Amino acid sequence: MKIFFDIRKIGFFDFLIVFFTMLGLSNAVYSKESNCQRNSITKHGWTMSPSGNEFNNGDIIGRSKLIASYFFPWDKNTAVVYAGSRDADYHDYAVIPMSKTPGVGIRIKWGGYYSAYEFTHSYQMDIGWGLAWPEWRQMLKGKARGYGEYTINLYYDYEIVVIDKDKYKGGKLIITNEMHVTAVTTGVNENGQSYSCSGGEVELLAEISNDAIPELPKPVIPTCASAEVNRTVKMNPVIVSQVSAYESNRSSGTAGEFNIELIGRRCPEGTTIKAFFTDTKALSESNDYLKSSHPDVGVRLYHGQNQTPIQMGPAPVGATLPSRPAVVEGPVAASMADLYVPITAQYVQMPGASPGNIRAGKMNAAATVTFMYD
Repeated sequence: MKIFFDIRKIGFFDFLIVFFTMLGLSNAVYSKESNCQRNSITKHGWTMSPSGNEFNNGDIIGRSKLIASYFFPWDKNTAVVYAGSRDADYHDYAVIPMSKTPGVGIRIKWGGYYSAYEFTHSYQMDIGWGLAWPEWRQMLKGKARGYGEYTINLYYDYEIVVIDKDKYKGGKLIITNEMHVTAVTTGVNENGQSYSCSGGEVELLAEISNDAIPELPKPVIPTCASAEVNRTVKMNPVIVSQVSAYESNRSSGTAGEFNIELIGRRCPEGTTIKAFFTDTKALSESNDYLKSSHPDVGVRLYHGQNQTPIQMGPAPVGATLPSRPAVVEGPVAASMADLYVPITAQYVQMPGASPGNIRAGKMNAAATVTFMYD
C-alpha cells in the first residue's frame, strides 16, 4: 500500500480597505452673544494590523481618530477641556477591557488640537495621555489673541490593544461601555466665569460604532512542521483467506496489518491537530475504506485504539471543516514538542466481494491527509 500524506496548514487572508476622511476647518458664523458651540464630530476610518501575525500583550492592532470641532465667540473666547472617567479601573495598558471580546481593550488618548486662528494655549496635557483612568484631568486651556473668535479642533486617538494574548482570537469586536470615558469642553467669559459649551460633553467610547470597526486581525494559526510530506509503507503479505470481510470488526483484520505514525514536529504548546483523510482514488466519495488497484480488496485505517474505521471524504476547503468526524490528537503539553498520530492499516474485502473469488496479487492504495491546527 502506498500512502501519501499531504500535510498542509489551512489558513486564509483578510484583505482590508480603509477609507480616510479629510477634515477642513469651518469658519462658522454665530451670533457674537452666543456661547461656544460644537460644530461637528468627525471620525476617521480604522487602520488594522494584518492577520497572520503573532500578537503579544500590549500590541496595538487597530487605530482611529475622532475630531471634535468647536466655535468660540469673541467675547467668551477662553477654551478649557477636561477628560477622564469616574468609573474606570486602573489597567496595565490604560485600556477599557472589552468584556465580550476576550483579550482586547480600547485605549483612548488625548491627541492635541489644531486651530488656523491665533489661538495660544497656556496649558496642554502631554500628547498621548491615556484617558481611561478613574480621574479627571485638564487637557487644554487657551484663548485667541485679543478678543478674536475662532474654531478649534480637538483630537482624540483610539487604539485597540491586545491585553491577553492567550485569549485573543481576532474576529468581530463587540464594544461595551462600562467606564464612560468622557471629554468636556467649556468656555470662560470675560468676567472669568466658566460656562458649558453647547454639545461640549462627548462620551468618547459611545461614539465608536460596532459596525464601523473592521474585523480584528486573526493571530497566527499554531502550526507544526511535518516530519515527512510523503510516506510510502509496505504492508505485510497475507493469504486470501486472511482478508477480513467488509464491515467486520477490527480484530478480524489483524493479519498483515501495519502501524504507522504521522508526526507533527515542533508544535506550539496547546496545539491540537485535526486530521481529515481523503481517498486519492475516490476524492469525493465518503467511505470507511480506501479503494485500491485490486478490484476486490481495499484498505481500512484506524486511529489509535479506536474500533471504528476512519471515515474518508472530500478534503477541507479553505477554513471550512468537513461534517465527518476528524482524527484528533492533542493538545500539546509543552512548547515545541512533537505530536504523534498513530494509524493502523488493515486489508479489507470490498463491498460485494466474494472471498472465494479474490485472486492473489499486488495492490496499492493512497490517502491524502489534511492537518488542521487549533
